Amino acid sequence: MLFRKHKKDDKLANEDMIAWARSLAHEIKNPLNIMRINLQLLQEEMIAHNVWTQQDKEDESLRKLDTLNKEVDRLEAILNDFMRFVRLPKPNPQRHNLYILLNELLDFTEPESQQLNIEVIRDFDTALPEIDIDDVQIKQALLNIILNANQAMRSGGRLIVKTYRTNGSVAIDITDTGEGMPPERINRIFELFYSTKEDGTGVGLAISRRIVNLHGGKIQVKSEEGKGSTFSMLLPIHHKSE
Repeated sequence: MLFRKHKKDDKLANEDMIAWARSLAHEIKNPLNIMRINLQLLQEEMIAHNVWTQQDKEDESLRKLDTLNKEVDRLEAILNDFMRFVRLPKPNPQRHNLYILLNELLDFTEPESQQLNIEVIRDFDTALPEIDIDDVQIKQALLNIILNANQAMRSGGRLIVKTYRTNGSVAIDITDTGEGMPPERINRIFELFYSTKEDGTGVGLAISRRIVNLHGGKIQVKSEEGKGSTFSMLLPIHHKSE
């Protein structure tokens, strides 16, 4: 009975933290919007009043204003991704055929993969049972992993999506032949805001893990530098919430 009380307290604390995070994000978003508007107005006023008298000063000032605008855009992108993370609703599980779901998803992503010279290989077990999932959320989780895999194969390669059954669960392996990761990156890859990409926000894979956790599943990654990575998503056949 004591254990159940602790679980309930943890759930309430988690809900309070999510509510606090939503409130904080909202409070940050308003000043960011005001900053963007004022930067745009400042740039327009400086041009209209011919503030610059020398071309080099004009170029330098415009570059600084442009940098500020880009940083505001970057902060807003991070904030928007964070809000997607904290606003993620509880799954609405329905019975779905994973074979159909994955084919739909790869039909959507394969054209981009082909443009990047990436061969997509579908290795599906067509005898898998239907599973209880929120198809929109699981597609989002898989999409984040596929996009991450594509970005890891800058010079082309192979993307292998495989399904199989293991220990009462259904597994989805997404393997790329990209640059791979060192152990220290593997340990942090699902952390919120952790990213090694110049334009990355570090939220996509964190969202994927949270979605899988909310479905009562697990997500793991194996990687070797210079050889590629495999993300394994394990989902229970019958929905079992986090």
